[in-house]
Amino acid sequence: MAYFKKRRAKTVSKNEERQEKASRAESQVRMAGVVGARFPNVKRLNMRVTFLDARKNPLDEKTLSLAPNDPAIFKQPCPGMCGHGTFDFSLKITEQVAAAAPSAEFGVPCAERQGSGIPCGCEARVSLQLEYVPQAQAQS
Repeated sequence: MAYFKKRRAKTVSKNEERQEKASRAESQVRMAGVVGARFPNVKRLNMRVTFLDARKNPLDEKTLSLAPNDPAIFKQPCPGMCGHGTFDFSLKITEQVAAAAPSAEFGVPCAERQGSGIPCGCEARVSLQLEYVPQAQAQS
């Protein structure tokens, strides 16, 4: 009986996948800009994000502390059952900065649907602390 080796399908190599992923991340940072350019009067932005499942049980917790020179990326992947959803906090953060609020708490639901069409049900609870540049320094 003859043995024939199966050939591997022509796909992208691991190194090419890594390079593509790195270039996507780099372009995302370039497009988002930095916190200082987006919010010139913000000195520091502290954010604690708690991810909850559909039954309100905690899945994960992250703490972010962003300075003016950090990338202004306010998206986090959903750790829930949908597998590919994202939470975008940029609109809520922009509202809080425009109102000059020192702190805020809000929740954002995952809008993705699972394979059967059922909503993911995950929610991100955000506790936001903002430090602003004093007015005398902001004008000069």
